[in-house]
Amino acid sequence: MELSHIKELLQRYLEGQATPEEELLIEQWFAQTGELPAVLPADSKEQLSQEMLSVIRERIGLPDTAKAAPVKRFRPWLISAAAIVAAVAAGIYLLLPAAKNNAVAVQPKAVATPAVIAKTVTVTAGRQLKKVLLPDSSEVWLNYSSRLRYAAAFTGTTREVYLEEGEAYFNVRQNAAQPFIVHTANVDTRVLGTSFNVSAYHSLPRISVAVKTGKVRVTAHGKKQTASFELLPSQGIAVNPVTLKGIAFEQPVEHISSWRTGALSFDQAPLGDIILALQNKYHVHISVQNPGLRSLACTATFTRNNSLKEILDALTLVHNLQYTINGDEVVIAVQEGQ
Repeated sequence: MELSHIKELLQRYLEGQATPEEELLIEQWFAQTGELPAVLPADSKEQLSQEMLSVIRERIGLPDTAKAAPVKRFRPWLISAAAIVAAVAAGIYLLLPAAKNNAVAVQPKAVATPAVIAKTVTVTAGRQLKKVLLPDSSEVWLNYSSRLRYAAAFTGTTREVYLEEGEAYFNVRQNAAQPFIVHTANVDTRVLGTSFNVSAYHSLPRISVAVKTGKVRVTAHGKKQTASFELLPSQGIAVNPVTLKGIAFEQPVEHISSWRTGALSFDQAPLGDIILALQNKYHVHISVQNPGLRSLACTATFTRNNSLKEILDALTLVHNLQYTINGDEVVIAVQEGQ
């Protein structure tokens, strides 16, 4: 990689202008090496190292002491900034040295995650579905624009993975002695051996879990209370991770994770959820004239061969809506005269 490109990439990261893929690349790189690339001149490495530390401290809410007292060389605990990057990305509790060597407890708002989990990250691009084989031979299918984090080996009493964004279908290898846990925001899904689907896109207000086989327990964690739900095959729950309120639903097992084959199945799903699925599959941007339209409930099943136009025709017909397409921009509105 050219020196100029490396510096440009780092600069975008420090200024908060990097893409999610570039941020992941930088943080993985920094986490693995514990230092900045050797091809940078010494003075550039020193400057960028300090700037990187400032960004890290800002992300976890600590004052930027580097400005008040410039450091002339990397101290041992500064070199461990790699661990800080990985931990912040995972959302764990951290103990960092303060100005007077007093430990400061920091609690980021992200999901609480053990540091060991930051070993493997799998990301699907916007136009890609991916199948992942976990260390215990459990299988995971990732939907478009999804990110999964897991350890290189499940050596503890539990098998824990983190769906940081997106949707995934899990086929979990049975092991009663080592429960399998999927973490998403404030919601955990715990199983022994089963198959189920989890949807946790940041743009949606709910985290949804639906069971195809076996039995799962879904637990939502609030500041002062928790809420738990047990699900059997064909049952699902849509949980608001803030209010902990859950809405139960039923879904035919053949429709659960139908997205893996390119099909789309919705059972009384809000139009907002359907819009996200269409955006992911057809790579368009869909807006609505009236935000209230996003709450309209729809039940429909579409095959992988249905075009975007065919799906929009069906959805808008049911609710007396209309739509326009201009390139990759789609606008849904109420029909004129309604």
